[in-house]
Amino acid sequence: TLMHDILRSTRVFKEFTSALQVYMMEVSPALRKLQQNKLGVSAPAATKKQEDNTISFANIKHIFETAMPPNTTTTNTTPPSPSFHSSPSPAPSPLPHHPDPPQIHMSEFGVPVTWIGRMGEMPSTAPTLMVAQELFDALPVSIFEYSAKRGGWCEVLVDEDLDAQGPYHLRFVLSPGPSASASVLSRYLPDVALDGQRVQICPDAIILAQDIARRVSSNGGAALIVDYGENKRQAGRVIAIRNHKEEHMLAAPGKADISAWVDFASIRSAVKEVPRVRALGPVDQGTFLRELGIDHRLQKLWEAAPTDEAAEGLVSAYERLVMGARDAPPSLRGPGAPVAEGMGGTY
Repeated sequence: TLMHDILRSTRVFKEFTSALQVYMMEVSPALRKLQQNKLGVSAPAATKKQEDNTISFANIKHIFETAMPPNTTTTNTTPPSPSFHSSPSPAPSPLPHHPDPPQIHMSEFGVPVTWIGRMGEMPSTAPTLMVAQELFDALPVSIFEYSAKRGGWCEVLVDEDLDAQGPYHLRFVLSPGPSASASVLSRYLPDVALDGQRVQICPDAIILAQDIARRVSSNGGAALIVDYGENKRQAGRVIAIRNHKEEHMLAAPGKADISAWVDFASIRSAVKEVPRVRALGPVDQGTFLRELGIDHRLQKLWEAAPTDEAAEGLVSAYERLVMGARDAPPSLRGPGAPVAEGMGGTY
């Protein structure tokens, strides 16, 4: 629905929409069909080869990885991020990647739309406007806990629970000592920590953020990242959501959505390492919507509301979007108050 709203609201700018070529990055065939129906296009006929493709965890891990061009040089003096592409074993084939070129569809708004499985399938010869809506919180994370007894930063792992009284048959455990992942990600772990302190790191978010930034640096454009998170390193804030309710992460593996609170500070740092790219924000949802004119839009809709009940519904929706569903920060509770950075309790 987000892309439908974007195309619907921008169609009044004829020159802009006539120059658009939309690319939807989606790996799920079922979700692709839903998106195609929403945008008013017909789904392409799937071939037997496409239907036989399977999704592996190894492919998911590498879906956003794009190798840097050889002999690339920059004037950036910031120490480079650790490489996540240096494994001697060949990377799995991207998912999904078919030998045939992606098919172009025409949406109900007259804008061509193409579905792809990875960013590398998008042309790299034109300015690109990218919107990542609740994408980064779905990427896998690693959680580390400092243990003086075990020799440093240990990784939080999932193990089988052989206790007959265990509620989930699975449990969280600490690695016996510092793990290989802790060594690779040592740059992102504090040098000094308290016993029991936890840190959450998302390597894929760093890779993806820099991949997006390199595309903007090379071809121009911009990217908007909208997600749940804060402007600081997280301490293991991962939740499972099923049927719109939060539950224990090990209660129903594979049946609940896993959401990891996004560390916008690390994303910002990763983007700033790419030359000719600026990292703006983060800002909370209420401030963002107000800057886009939601107050004026509410006034127009409220004046045109057919009933008092409809008008009250508009105000209620406005308060939920701008103030947040819960724990709205004080900076959003009154006019003229300073606005704090970060998503915070607004989400």
